[in-house]
Amino acid sequence: MLKDLFESSFNYKTVLLSLTANHHRSPEEYLKHKIRKLMKRHDSANDLLIVYYSGHGSFYNELDPAEQFLELHATKDSDSCSGRHPAKLNWNNVEKVLIEEGKADMLVILDACFAGNLNVSATHDLGRAYEVLGACKRNRTTASPGPHSFTHILHKSLESLINKYSAFTTANLLSEILEGEERRNNPPEFWSRSTNTARHIRLAPVLSQQDCYFDDQAIPQYLTLRVELKDLHRPSRDEIEQLARNISTAVRNSSIKTRRI
Repeated sequence: MLKDLFESSFNYKTVLLSLTANHHRSPEEYLKHKIRKLMKRHDSANDLLIVYYSGHGSFYNELDPAEQFLELHATKDSDSCSGRHPAKLNWNNVEKVLIEEGKADMLVILDACFAGNLNVSATHDLGRAYEVLGACKRNRTTASPGPHSFTHILHKSLESLINKYSAFTTANLLSEILEGEERRNNPPEFWSRSTNTARHIRLAPVLSQQDCYFDDQAIPQYLTLRVELKDLHRPSRDEIEQLARNISTAVRNSSIKTRRI
C-alpha cells in the first residue's frame, strides 16, 4: 500500500480519508476542512504536502472552460451517488484551497479517469512548487486497482528510486514510470500549476530525531570536492542534481565514514 511505503521508507506522516456519504456536510466541504486542518500544522515554506487520490473520476466538459471540472466519486456511476450529501465532489473547488491558501510545496497525485483533463496552462504565480501527476492523458481512462493500475506502477517506481538514491525529483519519478512497460500505452500526465517555479519537487526520507545531522557534536573534519568543467556551458539543474545523486551514492558505497554530504 502506498501509505505504508511513504511511512516506512520516507518517514512521512500520512492521513487517510475516505469519500463517503455524510449526513452533516458534503464530502467536498469535509475534504476542504481536513485539508485546512492538515495545512494548519504542516504548511510552511519548508514543508511538502502530498495529496493522493485513488478512485473514480468523471470530467464535466462544459462549453465555458471556467465551468469544466473533474468530479471524484465513490461509485463507478456518478449518478448512483444519491442522498442529501452524495459521495462525490468537485475536485476543482477543493484544489482552490491548496492553490490559494497554501504556502508549502505541493504534489497532487490523481489515480482517476480523466485526470489529464485538468492540465491547463499555468496561470498562478505561486512563488512555490505545485505539481500534478495524473494517471492518464486528456480524455483517457485508467486501469482499475491491480497490477496494471497507476497506483501499482507508482508504488513500484517510488520503491525502486528510494532503493537507488537518497533523494530524487518528480522528474526522475516520471522517467521511472515511463520506463516500465505497464504504462507504455497509457502514460501519465505531469504538469506544474505555478508559472514562476522551474524547479521540480524533491522527494527524500525525513530524518528521524536520532538520525538528525544537526546536533551539538563537533565536526571532526571536512572533505571538499571540486569539479572542473571543460567549457563555459553551465550545467542544467537536472544535470547538477544527477551528479549530486551519483556522488552521494558513491560516498555511501565507499569505506569512508561520513555524517552527511
